[in-house]
Amino acid sequence: MTVALVGVAVVAILGAIAAVSAREARLALTGLVVALVAAPFVADPLPDIRVLALRVVGGVLAAQLLWPAVRAGVVREGGSLLGWRAEALLATAAAICGWAIAASLAGTPTGVDLPPGLSTIGPLDPAAVRVAAPAAAGLAILALAATPVLVPPDPVRLGLGLLLLVEGVTLLQSGLGGAAEPLEQLAIVAALVAVAAGVAALSRTLDTGAATAAHPISGAGHAADAATGAEPVTPNS
Repeated sequence: MTVALVGVAVVAILGAIAAVSAREARLALTGLVVALVAAPFVADPLPDIRVLALRVVGGVLAAQLLWPAVRAGVVREGGSLLGWRAEALLATAAAICGWAIAASLAGTPTGVDLPPGLSTIGPLDPAAVRVAAPAAAGLAILALAATPVLVPPDPVRLGLGLLLLVEGVTLLQSGLGGAAEPLEQLAIVAALVAVAAGVAALSRTLDTGAATAAHPISGAGHAADAATGAEPVTPNS
């Protein structure tokens, strides 16, 4: 279970790296889905199957809400300003820091008999990995979310960063403070969907405003025709 836990944490981090650094918006959205779906499984023991299903459906729904904006082409191509190599190094450094902090705070768990001469457990012992893996993944995802949140090139990239920010905080809390309760899990899903819906609405508004600004004369003429009730006049070719 320890190896699987670390593997799922790595998958979540890799998905977050793709989400913030991919040049194509579709690939970034795919990375977001991978990160949001893998994150609930970075836990030992795993939550109830209903909680896992709720988190997976919520993550997919949040990404689906951003898909119309991606398909409409309102996303600026180019990905992260730092590049995927720098993002990967940043995530690795943050994960190592998160692992070290969580493992040191874990100390000696209650009810565990340690060999003579050992007062604390090691950072790679199963008892430490249970708390260190989610904390490492959470801190890494938080570090990755900083760039699109602080310097957003467009609303959809901002949405990707905010969704990763929510997921990173959830993982960090799970590692340092224990697994979230069912109601907390429901609140996490609600936050993901609300952020995605807000970003989708903002993207739609900006896209509509850009289309109107691109044809100011045509837009004014249609508005005047609508106000007077006159039929629009089409110029002869």
